[in-house]
Amino acid sequence: MLADIGDSQSLQRSFSTLICLPPNTQVLADIGDSQSLQQSLSTFSGHVKRLQQVLEAATPSSLVLLDELGSGTDPSEGAALAVALLRSLEGRAALSVVTSHFAEVKVLAETTEGFTNASVEFDAETLQPTYKVLWGVAGSSNAISIADRLGVDPSILAMARRVLEDELANGGLAGSGDLMGSLAAQLE
Repeated sequence: MLADIGDSQSLQRSFSTLICLPPNTQVLADIGDSQSLQQSLSTFSGHVKRLQQVLEAATPSSLVLLDELGSGTDPSEGAALAVALLRSLEGRAALSVVTSHFAEVKVLAETTEGFTNASVEFDAETLQPTYKVLWGVAGSSNAISIADRLGVDPSILAMARRVLEDELANGGLAGSGDLMGSLAAQLE
């Protein structure tokens, strides 16, 4: 979503009608892949380094833009770090706009005052975003449907659906250990 903001007048209108920030707003962002071979930084390390800079620079007049917060590492740890970073930003920045696929981040926004879920509507037929912002609605990744439409082997998709069903039946998608157990069971 963040990478497309400049490309979509519709999305810009959606944000501009709902958000008024003073003209001297400082914009802080972590968008895209931050890996660096020269600095020996993995993608995750690059993000953490940039996130630390954002936290240090954030003020009550800052707009913070974070793309895929907590990604690039173990999903359980990444989700925990994402929630903690968002809680830390809560009083530091005027507004934070964050993209995430983590259920924990979606739950934080759903259950905590001062946070709001939003998603960009996605057309499953065309595999394209419509750029319509859905306020109060947590989005879905549609990963298996997209993989299907892009030609991934049906047996792999069937296994992925079974793993997902098993995880949801066992109380939701927890840590990677549970996912690895489910995958191992599927391979037996």
